[in-house]
Amino acid sequence: MKEDQQDIVNYIIEHLKNQKDNPHKEIVVISGGPGTGKTIVGIRFILEYVNIFNDGKNDNKVIFCLPKSQTVKAVFDAACSVDEEYEKEYCCYLQEISRNQNLVVVDEAHRITKLEDSLNEVFEKETKMVILLQDDHQMLRPGEEGTYDAIKEYANRKRIQFSPAIPKEEKLLTLIDEKRCSDKLFKGLTKLFYDDSAPLEETVDCVKVFNDLSDLVKWKDEQASKSKTKYIFPFCWPWKSRNGQEDKDIVIGEFSRQWNPADTDEQVIWLNDNKDDRVACIYTSQGLDMDNVALVWWDDLVWDDVNSKWIGNIEKLKDPAFRSVYDKTTHRWNQAKWDWKTKRDVIVEDGFSLSQEDVDTLIKNTYYVMLSRPRKKVGIWFKNEATKKHVLEVL
Repeated sequence: MKEDQQDIVNYIIEHLKNQKDNPHKEIVVISGGPGTGKTIVGIRFILEYVNIFNDGKNDNKVIFCLPKSQTVKAVFDAACSVDEEYEKEYCCYLQEISRNQNLVVVDEAHRITKLEDSLNEVFEKETKMVILLQDDHQMLRPGEEGTYDAIKEYANRKRIQFSPAIPKEEKLLTLIDEKRCSDKLFKGLTKLFYDDSAPLEETVDCVKVFNDLSDLVKWKDEQASKSKTKYIFPFCWPWKSRNGQEDKDIVIGEFSRQWNPADTDEQVIWLNDNKDDRVACIYTSQGLDMDNVALVWWDDLVWDDVNSKWIGNIEKLKDPAFRSVYDKTTHRWNQAKWDWKTKRDVIVEDGFSLSQEDVDTLIKNTYYVMLSRPRKKVGIWFKNEATKKHVLEVL
């Protein structure tokens, strides 16, 4: 473990010892960008728990869980060689946790929807300590509510002990050391999307920009012959092949590919097969890493040179999570789901507000996540020239 990770583990060890002597409701939020090692420290907390509470033996009162991420869970189960019969004892979804847990560790907590209801259910099951691993910049879809501020506000309102309680602790409980992608890339993406004043002392040399899509394809094929290299595209093409069809989902001129397999077990095989060149969507790539990434930057997110800002275009997305109908009377986006029987969108009653600023933020976050997957290099082909020019100027 690196120093920032070990400091957090030491902090949690003291809190676990206190929980053993004095059980009480407690929430701890640990933040950090992509690749800073949140999942690793989360798993380490499980080890520290069993050492402190039960001399190294699992008493089944501790669980590592996810709000939703079937791909990450499948990879986790495969890596641990967990049989289906026992997988819920090691990693489950948040709503599946058992009663009377002493410790619940929630990875990707930024993806929690209906935060109030979700956390209420956790504590109604007599859970004592909840550790939430999250990143505000990795909230990607309408309805996700797991921000640092929202979790803190919930704890304060419910009078549940909350950490970090002071600014010094907030700094301690934020992972800052990049462990996956280049530190230069991490700082570059922060500057590109969120903070113009962020320091960028060096050129981001792990980014390769291609003028022709065919050149990106050649580069990707070359990298895939010797490393784990995958295409990652924004969700701007419908997923026709999801139901076993042979159609090509993504067609750009002479380029045509399918999206990654829909079945989670097949996704694990796809991830580790360098010859499988199906394209990862945001759902399959979030939480995972590759050696190299080949990205097509489409026009769902473009740089507005006149107003010097990013503009997200929801109309370009084919993602079911954004499939919605705007009600001009109530000024709300009513979320809809595709009904395969009637072949049309069916409105879900609980609509939500989604401003243009919300759209811009969610799509920026999507690109931030996709671009932060590689351990080595990211190759990019841009559809929009103004966007390419701006990205090159910043990075």
